Formats: sequence, C-alpha cells, structure tokens
Amino acid sequence: AQTETEVEAILEEATREVFPPGPRIRIAERGAMGFVSTQAVQASTSIVGSPSPRQWLADNDLVYIGQGQGEVEVGDEFTLYRDAVPVYDLGGRRKLGYHVDILGWLVVREVEGDTATAEIRMSRSEIERGDRLIPRIAPPSEVEVTFTPEAAEANIVFIPEGRAHVADGDFVYLNRGSLDGLRVGS
Repeated sequence: AQTETEVEAILEEATREVFPPGPRIRIAERGAMGFVSTQAVQASTSIVGSPSPRQWLADNDLVYIGQGQGEVEVGDEFTLYRDAVPVYDLGGRRKLGYHVDILGWLVVREVEGDTATAEIRMSRSEIERGDRLIPRIAPPSEVEVTFTPEAAEANIVFIPEGRAHVADGDFVYLNRGSLDGLRVGS
C-alpha cells in the first residue's frame, strides 16, 4: 500500500506530463498599478512630512511616516499610492476592493516614538506629503501560464487607466480570485 504522500507525488507527476509547464510571461510594469483590499486601504498610513522643503519627493528622499514604535521596524518596506478608486462586481452591488495608482516604494530607516523615517527607494511618479502607504509585496518579474481546469469562470470588472479596450500585455481586474480556483498564471 502507498502512503498519502506517495499518491500525491504520483498524481503531481502525472499532471505535469498531461499539462507540461506553460510559457512564461515577463511582467514589466506590474508595479505601476495595484488592486488592494478594503481592509488594506482602511489600515494604510501616510507620509506626514519630510526634511526636504521641496513639494515633490523622489528616489533617495527621506520622509516621515505616520507609524512608529510597535507598528513598524527598520527594514520594513511600503508601497506608496494615491487615489484609491473602488472596484465593484458586475451590477455594482458588491465592492471587491480598490484600484490604486502606485507611485513607488520606500523602506523604513529609523523608528522613533510615534513616527518613523523612511527612504524612497523607487518612484514612478511625483510623491508628496499625504500620499498613502501599505505594506509592500514585491511583484514577480515573470509568471508561468498554467492550466487551471478547476477555476471558475470570471468577468472583467475593471480596466485601469479608464480605458475601454485592452490588448496583449494589459492588466485587468476579474471578479474571481483564489477562492474560485484562480492562481497566479491562470
């Protein structure tokens, strides 16, 4: 008799033979747009100041953020965003989350009291005091296209940048996710 682990290994190998690894797609601009949950938007903090007197901030500038001891640690990374636009399912009845324009990301350099000093590591656009931040999840540079027969059918519910049409390489938001059998590369 075979153990459960051995059976799983045999099934995984058989699946690989039937569905060989798919092509890989490079993700060049994924950091420029983002979909975030309602909870992430509600929990986000912001840039509260900067030692620089300039209005617009960019790479390597230091900023002060609205979280301090017990909330952040040196080395924590945050994604900077502006303009959280609600994304609804078809018919507008259920809010799925928010589309945010990602401005860049920063890393915490020093924590003192109820604020922290952070350094902007990458900016895609002008950054200013009041811009919001959420914990950073570095996007993959490549995604393998996979066959997911168990995934539920989905509909496009949002196209970033207010466009009406999409083409190869564009990003869209679907009204289904991991709970529906979708995974990265589906």
